[in-house]
This record gives sequence, structure tokens and C-alpha cells, in this order.
Amino acid sequence: MSIQYPLERELVPFKADSDDSGPESKNENENFRVFQWNVLADGLSGSDPALGGFTHATQETLNWEVRSSMIKYDIERYSPDVVCLEELDHFEDDFLPHFSNLGYDGYFVEKVGPGYENIGKNDGVAMFVRKSRVEVLSVQCFSFHGCSQTAIICICLIDNCHPTIIASTHLKATKSEEGEFVRQRQSDELRRRISKIMISSSPLHPSFQDPSSICVIIAGDFNASWRETSFMSFPPLSYQTITNNNEDDSSYFNLESCYNQYYGILFSSVLFFFVNSRNLF
Repeated sequence: MSIQYPLERELVPFKADSDDSGPESKNENENFRVFQWNVLADGLSGSDPALGGFTHATQETLNWEVRSSMIKYDIERYSPDVVCLEELDHFEDDFLPHFSNLGYDGYFVEKVGPGYENIGKNDGVAMFVRKSRVEVLSVQCFSFHGCSQTAIICICLIDNCHPTIIASTHLKATKSEEGEFVRQRQSDELRRRISKIMISSSPLHPSFQDPSSICVIIAGDFNASWRETSFMSFPPLSYQTITNNNEDDSSYFNLESCYNQYYGILFSSVLFFFVNSRNLF
């Protein structure tokens, strides 16, 4: 069986509120690309129900060497400035050396806790940043309180002048009301961690002195939906929490979904990408 590489995708620029000129006026060099993907962990991609239950996929397509080459090919052809990946369990031995050779710095935090005792081989969240455009000032890697799920927060300067905070995470997977409560707590913790960083990062660089000028980007697999669906018949608490734009809330920073801007309310996905467009450069 021959493996076909992924089809070309159409990239649609995110239009900031302050950008009245429209995305068509943007120079290619002015675009900033963030690539978000749950890559399906090698350890979770078997046909055994305990390892993902992918009974309709061939062993060849589940083979990590095959999938790894396809994933890296798909990422490289879009030349992103930041790559956010979830369920990666080949960071040190595969993705880090590969993307380091392409000019990226890489950061990784693996899942820990019950069921994840095999330290060093668990899947986790990874972030790669292009060194030529992204100056990393500080990185926070952490597990959510009382959970195995993890997140990365990168405090950085884009093109030496744009203060930016980029976060990537993978929230609780259980599709139940109890699981949604856990995701809501995790979403709230992530927002509040970012909020604290926004008001405490001025020592890192003068451009962070005004928190209202900081661009915030949150990418990840939230295992959630913005509405009740046939497979999520419970209130969408985590989505509402991550998009909480109540200015009276201490963690307010005006997020909106990139997907919803172009696909509208008919679009529903567990993979979300949020930006506070008011500060988008």
C-alpha cells in the first residue's frame, strides 16, 4: 500500500479588529503563522481498544515512522512560526532534533500522575518556535492542579517588538458532565495563569509594561464543544470559560475563536484556537 501525503489546505488569514485594510493587504513577510495539531500519540494509535481502538486503520498507516514523516511534511510546507502539538510522545528522539535543524527551539511537558508512571515515554504538549522571528523571554510548563493534563505558556517578543503570550494545552478527554467540570476548572486555571503573567512580565522586557498591549494566543485540544451535541449532551462550560470576556473578571483579556470568525456558529470542533484580536499585530 502506498501512503499518500495530505492534501493542500487553504490558509485563511485571521483578521484583527483593528485591521480595516483586510487580510489581502498583508505582505507575506508580515504574516505570523501558528500551527495547531493533535498528532495522535504513537502509544495511543493501536487497534487494541486500550490503545485507541483504531480498528478501521491499517497497521501501515498507524506505523509511527509513516505518520511522523507525514506530520512533519504537513507542518513544514506551511512554514509556521509557532507549532503547537498535543499527544506527542516522540519529542526528544524525533521532533526536537528534526525541528532544531530547521531553526526552531522546542519545549515539551509530558503527562504525569496515575496511569502515566512511565516517565519519559508519556505523551504531552509540545511547542516549537522559529528563532528568527520569536525571541523567547520565559517559558512555563505545568500540570493542571490535581490532573495529569498539561500546558505550555511561552512569553515572547515577535519580530523584536510585539509582546506576546502563546499557550498550548490538552484538556481532560472524558466526554461526560463530570469531565466537562474538570475541563472548566482547567480552562479557568489556564486563563488565570496567563492573566498573572500579563501583569508581572514587565521585568522581562519594557514592552510588557502595558498589559493591554500584549497579544494572547491560546491553541490546543480542549476536548470540548461550544454547544451541546449528540456526543456531548451537557452544558459547554469549558468553552464559555476560555472565552469569558467579562471585563469585570480579573482574567479578562478579550479572546475570540479564530475558527468561529470564518466558520460561524455552524462550526463545532474540539480543536480550538483563540486570539485577543484587539492586540493582534
